[in-house]
Amino acid sequence: MWDKLVVNSVKDKRHLVLQTLCAVVFIAVSLWLLELTSSSAILWSAGASALASSAFTVFAIPHSPTAKASRIVRGYLIAIVVGSFFGWVLQGLCPILCSNAPIIDRHLFWVSAAIAVGVAMILMIFFGGEHPPAAGICLILVIDVRHLLVIAVIFGCISLLAFIQYYFADWLHDYLELSESQ
Repeated sequence: MWDKLVVNSVKDKRHLVLQTLCAVVFIAVSLWLLELTSSSAILWSAGASALASSAFTVFAIPHSPTAKASRIVRGYLIAIVVGSFFGWVLQGLCPILCSNAPIIDRHLFWVSAAIAVGVAMILMIFFGGEHPPAAGICLILVIDVRHLLVIAVIFGCISLLAFIQYYFADWLHDYLELSESQ
């Protein structure tokens, strides 16, 4: 594991600490904003974990293809649109399909969430927005799409992260060596 870490000098070690502190500040601000806006523990947890995963990508391997600002924004935008669409459709259909059978209700949400993630994956690939952490947002929006302010906060945080990656790409260093055979 340690052989994948790329830190060659004292300057690299200091930069790694500074870059990590930037990630910590970003995650702390994101968590605080989610705490202020979310009344749903599920949405808060999923939003927090997706944002933390995206922050890891940007601050640990900023030059990897999935850390590009355009892919981050496109990936989350696609995930939010697809997840919200499936969630709203499901909320409209569920009273009709699941009125007397809660088990169908639960299974319908699971299947719909899985299909939504699949659709989002295809669209992310088609539109060049491959960013794996965004898939979690798609999944959770199918299940809990009521909180538009939380969606706006998540997209705002992701926009800030994409801004950081785009404008500070020359300053950010890759600290993990990515190889084909892991």
